[in-house]
Amino acid sequence: MFYALSWSVMLLLLALWSLAAWAFHSIAAWIPPELDLAFTSMQSVLSPALEAALNQAPSLADGLSATVWAVWGVGSALIVILGLVCSRLITVLRRRSSTRSFKALQWTP
Repeated sequence: MFYALSWSVMLLLLALWSLAAWAFHSIAAWIPPELDLAFTSMQSVLSPALEAALNQAPSLADGLSATVWAVWGVGSALIVILGLVCSRLITVLRRRSSTRSFKALQWTP
């Protein structure tokens, strides 16, 4: 029972982690047209550094995508490792409690 509960929690964490990564990826890659128009109109006023950054925005989005999924992979691996640690902890605690209850049941004359 405890194993099912701990792995259910781990799967829930993995689902939430995946949802967060997916949401961040879709929000970070999306630039509204109004914002693009505002940046274009401000280009003439601001320094050439802003223009260079806007020209590199598509290539930055590709790197961001790879970074988001790499972080997702590391986080997913950590969640699975946490699940394995929880399973081992449950096993150890069940063995200790069964040993104590076995000693309590022994009859000594």
